[in-house]
Amino acid sequence: KDQTVLVAKYFLDHFSWEILFGKESPKNKQDQLAYKYCTQALEVFAVFDRLCRYEVYFAEFLPSKKTGISESEALEYHLRNYVQEFYILRERVQKIVRDLKDDLPNYQISSTKDVEKTLNHIADNIDRIFKEINDKLRRSHVHERSLSDFVLVKGKFLASILSGEVQIPEGMALDMNKVKEEYERTLNISKERYAKNAAHNSDGLKKAKQFFAARFGYIFASLNGHDGSVFDMKAGLQ
Repeated sequence: KDQTVLVAKYFLDHFSWEILFGKESPKNKQDQLAYKYCTQALEVFAVFDRLCRYEVYFAEFLPSKKTGISESEALEYHLRNYVQEFYILRERVQKIVRDLKDDLPNYQISSTKDVEKTLNHIADNIDRIFKEINDKLRRSHVHERSLSDFVLVKGKFLASILSGEVQIPEGMALDMNKVKEEYERTLNISKERYAKNAAHNSDGLKKAKQFFAARFGYIFASLNGHDGSVFDMKAGLQ
């Protein structure tokens, strides 16, 4: 079962829809915390979903010629946003973990150590996934070179020649058909590379999303005195 759907169902089954979606003010501390963590959990799920769509962004979400933006430039734009989304994901997971730790005194539990240990485990796993993917994207040279790899830079330069943005000196013979052919070749290499990498990353991200959802759902349900057995604690580990 999709653990994110179970998290949404849990909140709707145990708390007022009007409170969860900001139509009414929380009546007590429990409602206030439910609103807070329902919102934060949905924000985390949304980032996971956006990241998993990037294989489509890299392959299909490219501008038309009339915009004046080359496809190589658009790919670079997607790449930079793709990496930024990982930072957003890590920050949102860290925030929900940090906030839950701070809010533990609001719940009737005898010891917070086990809960904190589980929360740290969630954050550590997301950090590990982030580091693996981010290192791969930056080729472990984050301090030495730009996020843009040479193929993208080359593609943008060729596109600027084709568009006339770069003026060719008079008397310089340049075969524009060869320029166009090389541009299309480099563009296809970039599109294929980033779409393939994003598709590979999506497999891990989908598992990580289930991993996070199951553990968050179980912890939050347990803190509120509700049955958390509906959540599969093996989710995301296969």
